[in-house]
Amino acid sequence: MTEPLDSVNRHIARVDKVLKREDLSDAAHAHYTDLHQTLMRVKALLLDQEATIADLENRLAPLSSRLGDLSDLPPELLEELSAPRGDDLEYQIVDVVQAYGGTADLDQILVGLFRKFEVVQKRRYLQNKIWRMSQKEMLWSIKGKKGVYTIREPDDEEKEEISQESSDDNDEFPI
Repeated sequence: MTEPLDSVNRHIARVDKVLKREDLSDAAHAHYTDLHQTLMRVKALLLDQEATIADLENRLAPLSSRLGDLSDLPPELLEELSAPRGDDLEYQIVDVVQAYGGTADLDQILVGLFRKFEVVQKRRYLQNKIWRMSQKEMLWSIKGKKGVYTIREPDDEEKEEISQESSDDNDEFPI
């Protein structure tokens, strides 16, 4: 709805210019003042409609089939869920990757876990944990970058390429 709002803003700017003119008659000044007030009401209505539309789009947006991070849910709701819950380390890893802008390598995750949560992990254990998290689609490997992970789900083509690469790399399969 930005086009109508842009149009109204352009008209308001033109009316403001006219109202600044000193050679306007009283009748013309009254007319343009009334027009300015009307345009401001229209602008307010458009902004209100934009907010309403954004709210409706948010309500109608599809939810992910994955539950994702459940740490924000109240305990009484968590008790009602039958889905397996991730452990604290998984949520800490996701928080660290988010803190790095959504993408981080293994070294960054190790340092981030310590700096953020004072957790020290062995590299191999963390690699295995991240591999299991990728199987649960909590994290994804970045194609072509070894040991770099993201919280952003790749599109279907990228997923297919990643799964083909991981089946070719049997030496990286965690023990």
